[in-house]
Amino acid sequence: MVVVEQSVHPLGLSIAQQGKVYTFRQPAPGKKRGLSFEKIALKVKNLKGKKPTWKTCSNVYKKITSKKGYVAYKYKNCGQNNAKLTPDLIKWMITRLLALRKKYVCTSTTLQRELAQKKKVKVEVSTIRKHSSKRDTNGCAVARSQSTPSLSWTRGGHSRRRCSACQKPS
Repeated sequence: MVVVEQSVHPLGLSIAQQGKVYTFRQPAPGKKRGLSFEKIALKVKNLKGKKPTWKTCSNVYKKITSKKGYVAYKYKNCGQNNAKLTPDLIKWMITRLLALRKKYVCTSTTLQRELAQKKKVKVEVSTIRKHSSKRDTNGCAVARSQSTPSLSWTRGGHSRRRCSACQKPS
């Protein structure tokens, strides 16, 4: 079973309510038109449990695709802006890298997605690679693969000193 997950504004309509808007607007057999958007707005509810405006119903009906059967919102990208990595963001990114690295293989794309979702910042993957390679994270625990939860210790170029990221002896 496919699970569709999307972020929707609280005043927006859920996927089930979008389907109702579409079916109410479709003409019944023998009729030219379905219900008006004002009447549809009285029959559906938004995510806050209140009546949406007729304009919301109109926008949903216009944007709904027959291929997907719902409106693909881009609300999760709301409020993101391009930014350079500040020292606080670099520190957060490195700690997040070390935390995720123990669970599964963490790539720079994964960190880019985490920064966008948690910190609302768009950063290029090359910038993440540049800042994570400056840090000495080679001697930290790394998950071998998704199927094996055991950890392996890699020796990555620093001998007789401690790893600056996790303070483990190398």
